[in-house]
Amino acid sequence: MLHGILPDIDIQREDTLADVLVYDPSDILQRNPGNLFPGLWLIPANLGLQDAEIKLLDHRENQEEFLDLLAFQRLDYGLCQVEGDFDVIIIDCPPNMGSLTLNAVAAANAMLLLIPPRAVDFGSAVLYAQTMSALKRDPRFATADFFRVLLTLHSGSGEAKNTEAALRMLLKDYVLEHIMPLSVEIERSAADLSSVYEIQQPKGSYEAYQRALSYLNALNGEVIDLFARFGNSRPKNYLRRTSIPLTLRVNQVAYERDQRPTSPR
Repeated sequence: MLHGILPDIDIQREDTLADVLVYDPSDILQRNPGNLFPGLWLIPANLGLQDAEIKLLDHRENQEEFLDLLAFQRLDYGLCQVEGDFDVIIIDCPPNMGSLTLNAVAAANAMLLLIPPRAVDFGSAVLYAQTMSALKRDPRFATADFFRVLLTLHSGSGEAKNTEAALRMLLKDYVLEHIMPLSVEIERSAADLSSVYEIQQPKGSYEAYQRALSYLNALNGEVIDLFARFGNSRPKNYLRRTSIPLTLRVNQVAYERDQRPTSPR
């Protein structure tokens, strides 16, 4: 959902990667709905991708013999055809272990895991991270060059703060310094199919709007700085990818070019 677009209504199945992942991963370049924003290439997703989820698990449908690619290697193969044209490739996927998520994990070289600081999410996130670690030890999956945790939907309650403290004690520097809080302005902008950055006139108080904006700016800045720092520490032409619910591939050439992050293309 972005700028009033409802993917399950406004995006057609053929605009997604459903057929690309099953039949022809090299056709990934044809799934660009147009340059909606300068320097940004979007490939949309909607419930039509569930068709690919089912077919990739069916050996009669997943074209493994014809493509000579395992079901979870399709996205990695497709991105290898185009990654030289991009500074960063971000893949947002659900926190499950379906075939689509496995494709993202196999292709990614870095992971950003979103965890709400609640007791029930604490246990499931630890198990999920352990599973990711086991997968990344498989040579068929790209090595994860960094792993970070983002605390999201933080209510600020006593329970949330206690769970945050437990996560920081367990994961230490792997947890990002800044958090994504529960915010009235963020909820309202989402209800308007928009974002806080697009708000022309806050619906609540101006102070609440400023707080939401400061949280977003601080968190986004930390993530961007993390990518830039890591990119600058790698040799030229080193290409990395990132994975989890949020998956990225970062082209090192862009960072080495002028020693600062460039606008993603």
